[in-house]
Amino acid sequence: LGQFYSEFIRYVNGDKKLGLVLTPQHVTELFVDIADLTADDVLYDNCCGTAGFLIKGMKRMIELSGNDSTKKKRIKETQLIGVERRSDMFTYACSNMMMRGDGKSNILLGDSLSNAVKSEVKTHKPTMGFLNPPYSTSISELEFVYRNLECLEKNSLCVAIIPLGCIIENNDRDYQWKKKLLEEHTLKAVFSMP
Repeated sequence: LGQFYSEFIRYVNGDKKLGLVLTPQHVTELFVDIADLTADDVLYDNCCGTAGFLIKGMKRMIELSGNDSTKKKRIKETQLIGVERRSDMFTYACSNMMMRGDGKSNILLGDSLSNAVKSEVKTHKPTMGFLNPPYSTSISELEFVYRNLECLEKNSLCVAIIPLGCIIENNDRDYQWKKKLLEEHTLKAVFSMP
């Protein structure tokens, strides 16, 4: 049912109607694979859209928890945190998670760049960040990456997909975010995707 719902969202509210690109399933699966999620991670997506990363992360963590029903319940109820600014996408994310039996969605409707939302997220002590930030807005994609990292516990990992342009173009806004990211965090790897 959950898989049907995800396809339904893509079909009914395609990229042109929503003005955004939903993260493809193969990308959400790639993130889960390269992040080496554990059953104890607390996953955070500050641009959660329809909750694709949270769903894939939940699925992997539940698989890793084996037959431990208490652990599975904890994963569903406390180890998945998302933030979505758009009310329509927030509704899709919550519905998508509920159809997969998430227990209690910790998906917040709000601006992930606001101090109030960041403070709320930090109370969950996330250890893993996934995100596909909105592209071509007045806010740099790199700021969303920085704000995700800002909410994670020390020595955590963030995996993000961003357009190549914000990395190679030479504008002051992106340069300042690149500088801030590299001064305060460690870049472990870069993948180039077609």
